[in-house]
Amino acid sequence: MIKAATALLLLALLASPALAVGNWTYGGTPGNWPGEGPRDGICQYGFQDDTPGSGFTLGLGYQLGIVCPGPITITGVGFYVEFLVVGGQVDIVIQDNGTEVSRTTVTPAQGVNEFSIPAVDVSGDACIMICPFGGYWSVLGEDYSHGPNQASWQSQNCTCSGTFLDSNLTIWAHTGATAVEPVTWGSVKMLYR
Repeated sequence: MIKAATALLLLALLASPALAVGNWTYGGTPGNWPGEGPRDGICQYGFQDDTPGSGFTLGLGYQLGIVCPGPITITGVGFYVEFLVVGGQVDIVIQDNGTEVSRTTVTPAQGVNEFSIPAVDVSGDACIMICPFGGYWSVLGEDYSHGPNQASWQSQNCTCSGTFLDSNLTIWAHTGATAVEPVTWGSVKMLYR
């Protein structure tokens, strides 16, 4: 019995600092999520991290994202990395009613990540996915206290056609005004004559 317990203890010590079970990762050093409630100009559903030290896996074949109702213009995307197991890069992918309209590669760090992107006009609903590549593996914060609003997604094909999550992820999008129709500079000058 002592040999079996010693072997299990040695295996536990040799294990990586995080343990992944399906789409949930345990362990690591939780960060401090300075979440806020609803804010003007931001599409966000998760405002706090309810389970420090564990959360939804970003990496190991899993992508995470949210849906924002449109039409909107997206000028930036942010997300909270509770802890980082294997660093690397991710793509921020934006889809307009299922069609990819933007892809930006970024390098996240543990904690709050804010990334400016070239403004993207979305005429329908915007699917915003965080899609890791290579060996990237981290954990995003999750909010069980607000909702769920059925706006957070987990995917294995980098689309909002995967699985609704039972919580709201700490992912958000900065939004701006959406042009209703293209207007030339000459038309604008004519308005003021």
